[in-house]
Amino acid sequence: MENQTGQNDLRYLEAKRKVKKRKAFFLHILLFITINSGLVPFKLIGNQSVEVNEFFTIGVWGFFLLLQGLNTFFPNFFLGSNWEEKKIRELMTKNK
Repeated sequence: MENQTGQNDLRYLEAKRKVKKRKAFFLHILLFITINSGLVPFKLIGNQSVEVNEFFTIGVWGFFLLLQGLNTFFPNFFLGSNWEEKKIRELMTKNK
């Protein structure tokens, strides 16, 4: 019975961690949209000729936002399944 409770606690903690990751991602999207919805018109109105390098920061930020989204919704996309768990075990055996 105690093992069942421990498994439920682990599942709860894992679910809580996933929810926090998703919340952080959605807040990051909101921040991206809010800042760029003010920045883009400001740049377009301020300059009659807009150069591509003026939007470089937006592109880089968008790329990293995409990576965060992939990591949030497809956690095995970058490092494979159970990478984190394997690393923890590896470090625990190394530190014995």
